[in-house]
Amino acid sequence: TLINGLPIPIRRKTPPGEVLPRLRRMVRELCLVDIFKAFRVEDPMRFGYLPLTKARAAMSVLKLSVDGEDWDALIDIYGTEDGFFCYPDFCADIQVGPTVTAGGEELQPSAAGVA
Repeated sequence: TLINGLPIPIRRKTPPGEVLPRLRRMVRELCLVDIFKAFRVEDPMRFGYLPLTKARAAMSVLKLSVDGEDWDALIDIYGTEDGFFCYPDFCADIQVGPTVTAGGEELQPSAAGVA
């Protein structure tokens, strides 16, 4: 399958382990509402894949600290064989829900969502 004439990278499949629950907690504690935007700004062609360095930079902007084995685990889950990161799947897996109620009231970090 092609996107704009380019092949879609093949993703590796690995169980998530502990890194995803930890990142969900961080997203909830930081009250991050739309993490997708931080990644999409680095993807002007909207392919849904970023080079690993740009994906890591987007996480840094969001203040999501991911080092060592956690980064390796994320690469195993969302990385491709040719060095790209599938950020839409990553964002969908760690976004914990809204931090604002339907009435516009801001939720406390501990009540922002269930991981």
